[in-house]
Amino acid sequence: MLIDYLPKKWRPGPSREDMRLLNIACLFIIWRVVLNVKRRIDQWDRTSSPKTETNAVKIEMKELHKNIAVLRQRLKGYKTTAASTKLDIGELKESRKAYAAQIVGMEEENQKLETNLEQEKNIFEADRETFKKKLEMITNQLQEKEQTLQQKNN
Repeated sequence: MLIDYLPKKWRPGPSREDMRLLNIACLFIIWRVVLNVKRRIDQWDRTSSPKTETNAVKIEMKELHKNIAVLRQRLKGYKTTAASTKLDIGELKESRKAYAAQIVGMEEENQKLETNLEQEKNIFEADRETFKKKLEMITNQLQEKEQTLQQKNN
């Protein structure tokens, strides 16, 4: 602590700035050594295993050709599926049109039946009314006849 108050030239040992520079220089040297070692390892790998690389490339090429063949087969299957799907869609459209026409015909027939039903209902109501009037007339006549018979008997 007392040393910190001395001028820089009188302080014992290296200064902090000198230590920083020394550390940076050491890091730089270590970095260069690591890069050189890595480069030599890469060179050794390249020179010692060209056959394994070519074999690996050949194997990969074979696998790629197999994959291409499989994908072509799938594509053919997809094309046939697409074609059959298009045919199915065409058939479904035609059947939809036929069903739509059939529905229209049924709706018209239903409308006719409803109007016929309404007419028959009106006729039935009219007949009912007439029968009701006739029944009332007959009952009135029967009552009159019964009254006349009762008067004759009394």
